[in-house]
Amino acid sequence: MTPLLLLALATLAPQDTVERTLQARLDSYRTATGVPGAVLGVAFPDGRVVAIASGIAAAALKRPLRPDARLLMGRRREGFVAAVAMRLVREENSRSMRR
Repeated sequence: MTPLLLLALATLAPQDTVERTLQARLDSYRTATGVPGAVLGVAFPDGRVVAIASGIAAAALKRPLRPDARLLMGRRREGFVAAVAMRLVREENSRSMRR
């Protein structure tokens, strides 16, 4: 959904229509990408705030995701790269101290 269309929807449509439209889009996005859950929050210029969720919070429990859920951001690869980088820095520091 483009920002202009979103703004027009927010200013012209009733609150429940906006929420239904955004919920349908978030559900479609989640299904298309295969992520287990997604949360979306939108603050409109008129002060209205919409918070929606789609999917599950805990795969093992099949508990529905709620809009106020706290989600971890990032990918596993980023954590791995950070760990390798820190190890390389530590090794370089060890070499510097031995000289």
